[in-house]
Amino acid sequence: MAVQTRTTETTTYISERRHVGTRELGDFLRASTQRLNEIATALGGPTGVRTTIFHGPVSDEEDGDVQNAMPVRDDVTASDIAEPTILFIEPGCEQAYLRITATQYEYPAILGIYDELYGWLTHHGYTPCMAPREILLAEPTTAGPTDEVCDVAVPFTR
Repeated sequence: MAVQTRTTETTTYISERRHVGTRELGDFLRASTQRLNEIATALGGPTGVRTTIFHGPVSDEEDGDVQNAMPVRDDVTASDIAEPTILFIEPGCEQAYLRITATQYEYPAILGIYDELYGWLTHHGYTPCMAPREILLAEPTTAGPTDEVCDVAVPFTR
């Protein structure tokens, strides 16, 4: 697989964040995605696709902080939402990413994708500057095994 790069724009997100393990991750993502979709729709609709940001490792051995985020209009403010939903604005950046299929998205196969991305960054002398993320392009549970469903991305600096 060939690592790609892109430059992103500053993005306003509504999100929910929780400390979870692999067993709780799916339930957290499903429930928070439903809530975030409802809130985004009330705010004029999502402006892009769901992004899951991993602020710490999530594995069979470790629980980590996971932020499920939905992009919204730039003029949305914190007063437009209520807890547990939070608003955050992420600055534009460069991202290294790999587009993966539904089969590659499954745990633990996806861990190899992260290894490949971080290896590419190291090889090129780039430094991660924000948490890694999974940018969903399609719903993995309804996609075919070879359908592209997600960009696994790591923001970096040169």
